[in-house]
Amino acid sequence: MTLKSDLKKIFSGISLGLMVIGITFLSGCFSGSTNTYAFGVSAATPTMSDLDILNTLEGTLNAMTTANPDGHLHEIMREKGVTLTAREVQYDMTNHVGEEFGLAGDGELCDYYNWGYDNSIENRYFCLEVTPSGGYLERWYIYFSRNSGSELYQDLLQMNVYIILIAEIDPNLYERGQQNMATGHYAEWVTMSR
Repeated sequence: MTLKSDLKKIFSGISLGLMVIGITFLSGCFSGSTNTYAFGVSAATPTMSDLDILNTLEGTLNAMTTANPDGHLHEIMREKGVTLTAREVQYDMTNHVGEEFGLAGDGELCDYYNWGYDNSIENRYFCLEVTPSGGYLERWYIYFSRNSGSELYQDLLQMNVYIILIAEIDPNLYERGQQNMATGHYAEWVTMSR
């Protein structure tokens, strides 16, 4: 079973009389909100009623996990003026250093520090390992600021996430021959049970 099919069953099975139970269940599984991290500034969703949270969560999850999982990614890329995908950068990395790109997939906290993204940045950045959705891409290691990305970091300590992000390979950290490593600038995520 996939997250999408599980959620469809949950959402289609909730009647008006069971809505309170459904909201409680979803709040426990998904921390009750979709989160956003924007260019070094945390932008958490404002406080909303339980019904608003349910409606927002359902809409966001549908957008993020539809038959075309890249649909929401491309929408964010368009909004941010980003044209490159992780696939394009992965296969022509040297020519795209310093350029933003979009990536979506399952993410988990990890401790991979290597190449230019070595242990010297660990006190300022945490590492998120992202397994891309919808294709044959290799995993990416995305480094987010510990200060402005603290909400994402706290969620990752508890659960894995489905994440849509904008990143760039920092020209000051890039080393020729490095793996898929980049600095995160923007992210939207939904927490998932491990």
